[in-house]
Amino acid sequence: MKLTEAQLRGEGVLGIQGDSGIGKTTIGRDVAAALGLSMYETSSAFRGFTVWALAQGVDCGDPEALAELAKAFSFAAVDGRIMVSGLDVTDDLRGPGAEQWVHSVAHVPAVRAAFVRAMHEWIAPRPVVIVGRHLREVFPEAQVIIEVERHDNATYEAAAGEGTHAGADTLAARSAKDRETGRRILANLEGLQVVPLDTTGMDKGQQARAVLEIARAHGF
Repeated sequence: MKLTEAQLRGEGVLGIQGDSGIGKTTIGRDVAAALGLSMYETSSAFRGFTVWALAQGVDCGDPEALAELAKAFSFAAVDGRIMVSGLDVTDDLRGPGAEQWVHSVAHVPAVRAAFVRAMHEWIAPRPVVIVGRHLREVFPEAQVIIEVERHDNATYEAAAGEGTHAGADTLAARSAKDRETGRRILANLEGLQVVPLDTTGMDKGQQARAVLEIARAHGF
């Protein structure tokens, strides 16, 4: 794949965002493979931070302790492994500790600020595909962010059946909250390149092809 000048300068961030259980990770994985790029989920950084905090014996219910730890937070994805501040946390990202505490940890302002800093430090040298729920907040400078939408429950049911940590009802409720948060973020940011994509009725291959068409139209 021939990279654009912007990508060679490290500006090639292709974001794929959407509700919980909508299939964005599968799409991102397929699109990244087609483009020859790396892909990772922003959730792996929050989960990784949680695993790291627990490994350090930090009380994940103590915002002040988490804020202090966040000062040393760094992130890297190396050969498919997730490293947080030098600790390989890959095998514990879906473990009970991360499941219990990740949402509380992610709502600590100092942790979110450290997360944004760590993501930008890691992304800066390389073009990548980023998957997450609120990328407009984290990467407003992304070359393009594709907002995946779907107007049925098929993805929620499939996600729950494939071992997702939440059931279909929980995923649907979480998605409603995601949309509310997304509207708030969008209201506070201007000039973003956000392209909506309705995947209702599409299978996995059709979804990936639709995202690739948009991505290539924006220089990927």
